Amino acid sequence: MDHIKNLLSRRIRQSAIGRQVDQAMIIEFFAQLIKKKLGDNISRRLKPVYLKNKDIYIACVSSVIKQEIILRKAELLADVNEKFGPQTIMGIKFI
Repeated sequence: MDHIKNLLSRRIRQSAIGRQVDQAMIIEFFAQLIKKKLGDNISRRLKPVYLKNKDIYIACVSSVIKQEIILRKAELLADVNEKFGPQTIMGIKFI
């Protein structure tokens, strides 16, 4: 017999709420990753906003910072996919 905790955890993971929680965790991890790898100065000028179709969408105020993210795209995606599983995020888009 399954414990209620296990049943609830399984249902939450399968539901839309579970997917939203996963997406929020990925976005937060990405924000911390930017801060760690590129520093506070850059991390204050951009914000990961949402995930859609395996792309992370980032609001960015500077074309120079956008270019820096593009140059480090492979490294950033590899770190996220290492933590959350292969092909979690496949691309970075800017808004």
